[in-house]
Formats: sequence, structure tokens, C-alpha cells
Amino acid sequence: MSLSSSETLPTWPIFLVFVILLPITSLVLFCREEAELILIRERQNSEDRWVHAINDMVASRHIIIAYDCVEKIGAEFKTMYDDFYTKHRASRFYQQTSQWIPSWLLASILFLAYAFAPALVETFNISAGDFASIIKSWLKLKSGVEAFYKCLLKLQRSIVGLEKIADILNRQTSYEERLNHLEKQDALDLAQHTALLVS
Repeated sequence: MSLSSSETLPTWPIFLVFVILLPITSLVLFCREEAELILIRERQNSEDRWVHAINDMVASRHIIIAYDCVEKIGAEFKTMYDDFYTKHRASRFYQQTSQWIPSWLLASILFLAYAFAPALVETFNISAGDFASIIKSWLKLKSGVEAFYKCLLKLQRSIVGLEKIADILNRQTSYEERLNHLEKQDALDLAQHTALLVS
């Protein structure tokens, strides 16, 4: 006898899985966000340093060759790039660990389903085809949850880049800086003239 109705197999375990999984996923994102952003910022700053260094080296290559500083500059650049490589690996490993945590949880549930397959088949009188369709549905659901979580991680990682863009967009232009300086200077001159008139 195969699985004929939705009442034969209870649906509450599925809801229980989501009740447990969603808070754990949110907690993982929240607890690991600060450390992840710190690692990304360190990696980004290290990358900016070696990119600026290589630009300076290219711009001043004639001076470097003329003063025979190639080995010294090369050693300094190697140190910068090694620092970037180390921080890049640390950042990527931390991000991958964050990405794998929900995958491990979902895979553990799948493992339990396979481990208790005989008991499930016997208790709920499930046929092989019904059990295979349940597993296939869970795999589809697992892929969707992992894709959604990956999107959340990408949004989280983009905070550092958005901060840099916002810093550039909110930066004053040279005209605004000069205008602010002139306004402050006019206010200071006015205060000095007022003080002279009063005295």
C-alpha cells in the first residue's frame, strides 16, 4: 500500500525544521557579520596598498632603475602582496565557512532521512517511489534555501564596497571645500570687526 493522502505522513516535521533552521540561519548571519566585515575591510585595504604600490613603481620605474633600487622595491612589494594573499585567504575561508553552515544543517537532515528510511517506510507505509519523491523534493528545497542564503551573504559582503562608494559620493568637491573655507573666513572677519567696534 502506497502513500495515498497527505494525512498519512505528518507535515509538522517540515514546519519544525523551518522553525529551527530560520533562527539558526539568522543567528549565523548576525553573529558572524562583524568579524566577516572586518576581514573584508582588511583584505580590501591590503589590496589597495599593493595596487597603489604597483602604480607608483610603474610611474617611477626610471628612477628606481637609475638608483638601482629594483631589489629593495621588489622585496617591499612582495611583502605587501604576501600580506594581501594571507588576508584574502582568511577572508575567503571565513566566508566559505559561513556559507557551509546551513548546507551542513540541511545535509544532516537529509542524512537522518536516509538513516531512518526503513522506520519511516514501515511506520507510514511509504512506497519506494513516494520516499524517492520526498527526497527529491527536499533536495529542491535545500537548493532554494542555499541559494537564498548565498544571496544574503553577498548582500552582507557588499556593505564594504557600498561604504566606499558612499564615501566618494558624499565627499565634498574642491569648490565646496573652498566655499566653506571662505564662509568661515568671512564669519571670522565679521567677528573681529564687531569686537573692534564694541571695544
